[in-house]
Amino acid sequence: MDSLGRNLNRIRSARGMSLRDLAEAANVSPSFLSQIENDKTSPSISSLTDIARGLGTTVARLIEESPNRANPVTRKSGQKHMSIGDPPIDMQLLTDSDLHKKMEPILFVMPPGSSSGSQPYSHVGQEVALVLSGQLGVTLDRTDYYLETGDSIYFDSNRPHRFHNPGATETRVIWVVTPPTC
Repeated sequence: MDSLGRNLNRIRSARGMSLRDLAEAANVSPSFLSQIENDKTSPSISSLTDIARGLGTTVARLIEESPNRANPVTRKSGQKHMSIGDPPIDMQLLTDSDLHKKMEPILFVMPPGSSSGSQPYSHVGQEVALVLSGQLGVTLDRTDYYLETGDSIYFDSNRPHRFHNPGATETRVIWVVTPPTC
């Protein structure tokens, strides 16, 4: 599988965008983008979402450029993974990156203290999350919600939001976003 950095560089170049052009569109610095493209740093979920939006694509397309549309089954061995943030969240795409799909299901495996980023972010769409194990903190419009195993949350993605693992153990969350921004 190609790295996030190689895919980012390939997609940016194919769109004829300079680092400066994309940095302006994604509200990040050109040096930050260069570090990602050279696999020197890992962006937060909110930064990665902004970068994908600046490119007019989805995070899934940044992770894997060539979807397998012939087979509707995605085997565990075929799931695309990416570690993002610090401490790193393992983001596992549960389906291939088909440009025509209407939702993006993701499994987040979050170590204690990990988060989507320090700042809330928003985008078009809706989201639902189901906590499979551990604890999840979600901030929506400056209101904090704390979920435990079996709890779920549903919200409009245009509301400023961020999430984190406030617990002392790993958290596993199935997250579905529509339309796919991830």
